[in-house]
Amino acid sequence: MYYYHVCQNWDGLALMPLAEQVDWDDNVAEALAEKWPEASPYWIYYVHGSYVHMYDTLQQAQDHAAEHGGSILQVDMTGLAVYRDIAEFNHPIYAGIVGGEKIRLVN
Repeated sequence: MYYYHVCQNWDGLALMPLAEQVDWDDNVAEALAEKWPEASPYWIYYVHGSYVHMYDTLQQAQDHAAEHGGSILQVDMTGLAVYRDIAEFNHPIYAGIVGGEKIRLVN
């Protein structure tokens, strides 16, 4: 199953949750609050920071990229446990690191 992810600075390697990217000496909640200031309850920060967020369709990813910038990645989630986040809108999420071999740059 293929999903799409919009990434500002993909290095060609794995996709990982934001919580895996921040320095644990930093305040993770502050880092997440800075990235998503519109998300207020801390559980939203947890959901955002603990998962790789994706879109179901290329069009959804294109709409996001048009508004916020970034590159669109196609992610092959075959064999991986994908969950649904319904906090902001219904979209696929993955609790873990997605290896670069499962990712293809769309644009």
